[in-house]
Amino acid sequence: MIRNRRPASLVQVTLRRGATACLLLVVTASLVEAQRASSFTQLPLLVGPGDTITVTDTSGRVMKGRIAALSPSTLVLLVDGTRHDLLEADVTRIQQRRPDPLTNGVLRGFVVGAVFGALTVWGTGAPEFIPPAALANGLLGIGVGVAVDALVSSRTIIYDRAGSARRLRVSPLVSRERQGVLLSLGF
Repeated sequence: MIRNRRPASLVQVTLRRGATACLLLVVTASLVEAQRASSFTQLPLLVGPGDTITVTDTSGRVMKGRIAALSPSTLVLLVDGTRHDLLEADVTRIQQRRPDPLTNGVLRGFVVGAVFGALTVWGTGAPEFIPPAALANGLLGIGVGVAVDALVSSRTIIYDRAGSARRLRVSPLVSRERQGVLLSLGF
């Protein structure tokens, strides 16, 4: 039996599209902020020469400086003009000051804006206008939340040896003479 469905109203279509756009924005922002290297081989994807980082070594010493060079096994850091050659085994954590992820600004901005919009219309006696008011104000709130988050920065962990313990690493090996896979198991 086929039931006749009522065509979706403009409000329903707008709400669905707005919710879909917010969900996509949150998912992509979450994927971007989850970047962390588990080995020096992956570090060049996140930082490069000239970038300022904070390094914690195995003895607990913290050094802030600029990257002079970076290889799959060594990090050369310039701290107040002094060169420090650090092996991967000597480094436990690397942090970098980065902008605050926009995800929380999107979420908080939308929620605050939507609640404000819904409460503004709630007492007017026209409940059919609550969803569009909530959506419109929620979308405006996203803009405000993103703008506020763009002004905030914090130290982000980009390499953590302790976090990479007990992992299986698989890396491709490609050269003119050989092709293969490098497997390493960390404890």
